[in-house]
Amino acid sequence: MTKRVLTLSLCAALMGSVLTSAQPAKAEACADRDARRALELRVLQSELMVAALTCGQRQSYNAFVTTFKPFLKDQGAQLRTFFVEQYGLAAGPDRLNRMVTRLANTASQRSLIQSNQVFCEQAKSRFEAVLSAPTQDLFQLAHTSPSASDHGIRSCVEVADAEPQPEPEKN
Repeated sequence: MTKRVLTLSLCAALMGSVLTSAQPAKAEACADRDARRALELRVLQSELMVAALTCGQRQSYNAFVTTFKPFLKDQGAQLRTFFVEQYGLAAGPDRLNRMVTRLANTASQRSLIQSNQVFCEQAKSRFEAVLSAPTQDLFQLAHTSPSASDHGIRSCVEVADAEPQPEPEKN
């Protein structure tokens, strides 16, 4: 075999492997029911963390984390799985970390917009509601928060509804 034929064969094989391994562009990330719940709970946790730091309510935040530790751990695992499934093993953890940082920054900005007294009174009420709730009610508390969608990921239903529908065939 000549050197040129060997080179062409290797190039053809390489191109074939590149073309067959290329993946189509991934559709917009979307959250199913379980992922949406975990995302909303993470928003709530970030809000409570900012409230603890801003309002000196660290004891309340520590009580929240201690009381719901197994539940929060499970939801954290759910989030890590979601981000890896949506963005891959290399990008998923980084995207999750960026989202958590963004959530904390957003909650902090919200705390600066209100007077400290108003923000801290609301935070105290929020801690009381969360700490008196059974674990299964945390999802509802997180979901009904005005900032529940701060995570920025649409539900899969919203994404599907937003996709252009095919034109009906004309007879």
